[in-house]
Amino acid sequence: MPLENPRVRKRIRVIVPVTTEMWNRAIQEELEKYREQTTILEIVNLKKGIESIETAYDEAWVVPFTVQEVIRAEDDGCHGVIIYCTADPGLQAAKEAVKIPVVGLGEASFYLASLLGRKFGILSAGPEAPPDVAPEMDNLRIYGLAEKCAGLLPLGVTVLDLEIQREKVKKKLAKLGQVLIERGADVIVLGCGSILGVDEELTQILGIPVVVPARAALKTCEILINIGLAQSKRAYPSPGAKEVKI
Repeated sequence: MPLENPRVRKRIRVIVPVTTEMWNRAIQEELEKYREQTTILEIVNLKKGIESIETAYDEAWVVPFTVQEVIRAEDDGCHGVIIYCTADPGLQAAKEAVKIPVVGLGEASFYLASLLGRKFGILSAGPEAPPDVAPEMDNLRIYGLAEKCAGLLPLGVTVLDLEIQREKVKKKLAKLGQVLIERGADVIVLGCGSILGVDEELTQILGIPVVVPARAALKTCEILINIGLAQSKRAYPSPGAKEVKI
């Protein structure tokens, strides 16, 4: 029996919260493979902000513009929104701003991973940095999942260089995945929406489930729309009419 609700047409806007379009085609192709037949996908970028997100500094540049795009999506008649970054920039504010479901890439991935094992580890894009230092780790405390995370390890490759250094990325994923397993992880989350096309090989090497954020967020958003649910306005109250200058 198909999981999708054939009666529910779903127009989902995928907001890639950076100013570059360099990943849009790969994201579109990945999501098209897993979307329901009744799902229409729209991928957009920010007109203002920064070209990649790896730190809290980067995230600060995109939050207001991301929330602005979420509001625009609801005004345009979309049924749901995905914020396509595992750092989930502006997610809490976006949930307050609109009534349609808003799903964060990291949020959906981490909750899904928590269902698949006792602990999960995150392999993140980004330059060499102290382990476990990333916006995602702060978010895990908000989500109540910090104790279920065995840690986050950066690949030492910037987001902008992921495709250029693809072979290095694959080797680092396998090496650091083993480190996370030693730290107790029995599930791996790919901590960047731009790390695509490596999950099957990595699963074979590591022998544990690998969560692809694009798929986790898409299916979460589709389910919410299908069953008529969105974020609680008791938890995420509407901000009311206020003047905003950007």
